[in-house]
Amino acid sequence: MHSCDTTHLLMINTINFITFLQIFINILFLLNFSKISLYLSIYDLPGKRKIHSKPIPPLGGLLFYINFIFIFCVSKIISVELFYFDDFFLIISSLIFILGLVDDKKDLNPFLKFLILIILVVFHLILQNNFLINKFYLDFINFNVHLTYYQSFFFTTLCILLFINASNLYDGINLQYSLYIFIFFSYLIFKNNDLELIKLLYLPLLFFIYLNLKNKCFLGDSGTLFISYLVAMIVISEHNNMKNLSISEIILLMVLPGIDMLRLFVKRILNKKNPFTGDRDHIHHLLLYKFGLIKTNLILISLIIFPLIFFHLFSEYFISILLLTIIVYFCTLKILNQSKII
Repeated sequence: MHSCDTTHLLMINTINFITFLQIFINILFLLNFSKISLYLSIYDLPGKRKIHSKPIPPLGGLLFYINFIFIFCVSKIISVELFYFDDFFLIISSLIFILGLVDDKKDLNPFLKFLILIILVVFHLILQNNFLINKFYLDFINFNVHLTYYQSFFFTTLCILLFINASNLYDGINLQYSLYIFIFFSYLIFKNNDLELIKLLYLPLLFFIYLNLKNKCFLGDSGTLFISYLVAMIVISEHNNMKNLSISEIILLMVLPGIDMLRLFVKRILNKKNPFTGDRDHIHHLLLYKFGLIKTNLILISLIIFPLIFFHLFSEYFISILLLTIIVYFCTLKILNQSKII
């Protein structure tokens, strides 16, 4: 048997072994979910900006983190590389997870949380500059961009922080962010079938979707911060090293959370409000009041999937597809506001 065949067989056996143990771990988490919630005593309480009427534990992030740690440790023990992250990434992502968990429990000042997040991201990029975006190809205008070290450092930090913050704001109703991540994971695997880590993270994602659909668990800041940071670093690595993701595809994957965040920040600043202060003016809130949970999520999914489909059919019309997506977004908002449902 050739060495490449042996390596491939070892990889398959490793993934099957990890998946089997993951199923056991996730079922165990599910069966003991109430006890874990009581022990940690972390709850998202009802309030003026909240839709739910009873305390819900935001422990979805813990479920993802446990699975990630388990996958990481097993791959190290049996010396099989399932992804390109090292021990240092594990430390930084763990600190980001803990930051979110503390915020879920203590409700940290938004500026303090953002400052700590900046420090962690900057520290990571200083010590691991292979994650820096030093050049990229703007395929929609056929133009190469080369950045100096400092430009690259600033641009990469900005991109990561914007995506994390947009993700945090986009997690507003049940299923919304988990389905968004499901689409994101699926697209990453579609572009690179060797992303074994993503495949293994489907399992906790499905378990969380079940809990979230039953309104038993939220993702929490620990979940959105940890998952968005993980996804951001995978996207950067895929673009830098594998060249599997074009800038156009990245923009289309992130446009909906991004445009909603930008609109809200501009509106709050113009109204002389703290841009980090939450409200019920997100597009998902407006849709929810009109259409309910399932239809709202279907509409949001459509605003992500259809631009990607059109891009693969007519990639030369990327700018038109992007503009049309933004126009549909704002037209939807205008219709919702005119119907006086808020």
